[in-house]
Amino acid sequence: MNILRLQKILWCAVALFGLVIAVSADLPERDRFDVRVLLADADAKAAFSWTLYSDEGFMARDAEQGIAQELHAKSITISVKKGRIALNGRRLSGHSIELIPRSGETSYGDYRYAGTFIVSQRDERLYLVNKIDIEEYLCAVLRWEIYPCWPPESLEAMAIACRTYLLYNVIKSRGSSGDMERRPFDIRATIAHQAYKGLHEFDGLRRAVEATRGEVMVFNGKPIEAMYEACCGGVIPAHLEGVDFVRAPYLKRDYACTYCKACRDFSWKETFTLADLNEAICSYDDGAMPIIDLHISRKDRAGIVREVKIKTKTGWYRLSGRRINSMFGGVKSLCCTIKKQGKHIVMNGHGWGHHLGLCQRGAAAMAQEGWEHRDILTFYYPGASFTTIRVVTIPPAVQEEKGEEALTVEKGPEVSPQAAEKVEEKIEKIEAKQETVSRKSGLAHKRPVAHRERKHKK
Repeated sequence: MNILRLQKILWCAVALFGLVIAVSADLPERDRFDVRVLLADADAKAAFSWTLYSDEGFMARDAEQGIAQELHAKSITISVKKGRIALNGRRLSGHSIELIPRSGETSYGDYRYAGTFIVSQRDERLYLVNKIDIEEYLCAVLRWEIYPCWPPESLEAMAIACRTYLLYNVIKSRGSSGDMERRPFDIRATIAHQAYKGLHEFDGLRRAVEATRGEVMVFNGKPIEAMYEACCGGVIPAHLEGVDFVRAPYLKRDYACTYCKACRDFSWKETFTLADLNEAICSYDDGAMPIIDLHISRKDRAGIVREVKIKTKTGWYRLSGRRINSMFGGVKSLCCTIKKQGKHIVMNGHGWGHHLGLCQRGAAAMAQEGWEHRDILTFYYPGASFTTIRVVTIPPAVQEEKGEEALTVEKGPEVSPQAAEKVEEKIEKIEAKQETVSRKSGLAHKRPVAHRERKHKK
């Protein structure tokens, strides 16, 4: 069997409570691999509480010693007492405990979760982590990262992107030496990583996860950082400043996506009052009010605002695009214009997101036109290929014997030459349309050299 070795620094030992993920032809297959999702964290010196509820109560297992006991209470309130973790006011002696719902489900906040919960204390912080099977996690993530009613091929493309992004973060979190002490979680449950809010009843999303089970994208044998966004707005990622395309060449797409043009986020308008900006500027410099004028002083080749000059009674201020973005509470995109109109600041922009990776609105439109999910992903992540991962339990003796080779991934379905050529033909048509539009506007351009080389590279 053709075995593709993945990153040895991960594959030597990615252990979680005695389990190791692996793929090997001579070891029995395991059905699941649990990931650790951070739901909340807090300062151990601050007053806070987290409440978990399960209809049939919980089992509690000391994550350090493996000792389990039954908790009869259906509701568990987690807090800190005298510097240690406390459950329903009872102070624990250890620094980590796993709560296992007897009913299989746990309510936290407004949502229901599968899996177990790990409460750990580290470096004066407490962490609440949901430990859940990777495929169950992905099914839950899709509910909050894409519309369940979208075409199946776009759902399957998104399932692979989310799974790949997760695996990329698992590698980062568990460290080059397999040391689980690096970080007590693999991925955050917010849009900082991937939105995750527990269980749902959308069968179409579950089918998308099952149809692509274990499938991920790799580049040079390593899982890619499969970034994605709501709408790219037609921005060409290769023109963005500040992106390490040497590390992530699969994000350097040198042609525009035109498939998201019909969506409402492709072009948008936001209006803020001068008072809003004055208040934000005041937090930056309390002597800088009022604002007299402002204009964009620099954009990059992609059209992203990189610097804004603001005139106040005390002089001119230069602010980065990122600071402007944070001042306005997070605008959809910095691919925009910014103008002062009377007592208002008006922003007209394109897209919603960071303009890297998969465009969700574009992917939905492509699926509607008949694109298959791997073709969609090849379009948005040029140069990436596909691999299937499986998970097995590796006995300690086998781990010791196999050492660094204990963890591998099995080579999965590749993009066929015919499929790759089909994607290239579609890209050519897109670029031809763009070139026609450019000629009409007097802005004719040559096709990027990188694209010409990519087409003929075997």
